[in-house]
Amino acid sequence: MASGERSSEKDGRIFAARPPDRGKQRRITDFWGPVINTVPFPVATGIPGSAEMSHPREETTAGRKQSYAAMARRSMPNIDDLPDPIRAGNLTKIMIPQEAYEERLQSFSHALIGRVNFCFVSMDEVRAEAKNVWNLKGKVTLAPLGKGFILLRFEVEGDMAAMWKRGPIKVKGQIMRFQRWRPEFNIHEDPVQTKLVWIRYPELPMEYWHEKILLSMGKASRCPVEVDRRTIQGNMGNYARVLVEVLLSGTRVEEIQVERKQPGKDDLFWFKQRILYEDGIERCTSCKKLRHLAEQCRSKRNTERQPAEEDRRPGGTFQVTKEEGGAPRSEEIPTKSS
Repeated sequence: MASGERSSEKDGRIFAARPPDRGKQRRITDFWGPVINTVPFPVATGIPGSAEMSHPREETTAGRKQSYAAMARRSMPNIDDLPDPIRAGNLTKIMIPQEAYEERLQSFSHALIGRVNFCFVSMDEVRAEAKNVWNLKGKVTLAPLGKGFILLRFEVEGDMAAMWKRGPIKVKGQIMRFQRWRPEFNIHEDPVQTKLVWIRYPELPMEYWHEKILLSMGKASRCPVEVDRRTIQGNMGNYARVLVEVLLSGTRVEEIQVERKQPGKDDLFWFKQRILYEDGIERCTSCKKLRHLAEQCRSKRNTERQPAEEDRRPGGTFQVTKEEGGAPRSEEIPTKSS
């Protein structure tokens, strides 16, 4: 047996150039065994530096391998068919393809804009909340827009409407508000300026309680969302109720004129209808403050009420004004000590 060779005591095979035995340390031959390949490895073409390899996921055309770059180039539109830029002095204009823009708009048909304070909650926590808590029927895609704004695109229209009506919601203790997505939304110029409010049409005759009629009337308040279920069923006859999206600032329409034609005639019939907003943001005509009406104004009641007597204190006095013979007279009456 040549130098450097050692015979195996088990099967008598000879292995060349084996390292010397190191006691209890396992030898490389202890790891030899059959190898079963379940996934084929890429096989190079044999050309040094070549990036082309056979792969089971690659498509083939007429026996020829298609690389990813080739497939990407095939899916791109023809650049020569796109509009060319127009240079007008120092300005360069681009007329974008209208059909491409309208096609992209369709992907935002079930979209909302949300806003949350990212100083206290992360985007991953918002995604986890949407997946585990919102109980959506379809998928939702969330994309941060900056300054706390989030774009939410829902797969199912019902999920979008449900979250819009449910808001504002809490995510990890932080308030998240929603508004409907609209074209040309800009996080620097368009903060959240709208909210959903239920409005009432008090004493509206029930022959007008039709969904199309009420939604048409709701457009006077801005953007109607839905009609109350009890209104459609006619369970409450003293007022009709519609959910609308209104602006947080600006004036609100508080009365409209409803017009229609007489059945079978061209004569015009009209009536005026009041609108009440249920969000509690009413403007007092007395003190000019918000969140209460003039009938609830404390300042107005205090002004109209005559100070007939002062606060009674133990051992003090209060004044009572009396009129005798047309001349007012005041006298002090001591209070009883408790």
